[in-house]
Amino acid sequence: MNLHLAPIDAPAPIQRIAARVASSICTRYLDCNSRDARPDLTNQPYYEALRCASELTNVGSYRIATANREVCHAPRPTWDSVGDRMIRYFRDRTGVTLRLPAPIGKSPA
Repeated sequence: MNLHLAPIDAPAPIQRIAARVASSICTRYLDCNSRDARPDLTNQPYYEALRCASELTNVGSYRIATANREVCHAPRPTWDSVGDRMIRYFRDRTGVTLRLPAPIGKSPA
């Protein structure tokens, strides 16, 4: 998931370039491992969705705490910068659309 979404806090065009480069690295990595080990990736979409949901939970908790002006006991989650893409990533693997609170300073989509 990290390599497909490239969670960097940068303008959208840079995020897209980073995601393409990272996705290419991921594809090459899987190709190399598949040639040697022939791994069973049947359950990969499930684990990608599970990881995505876990990280979205952290993003949602952070956004709610920030909106309520509560003290956050953890720094801003890395994944907060790509929340919308994470929702699409999860939907592509499960067919379920999740919702996140809007980031501070942005209206809900």
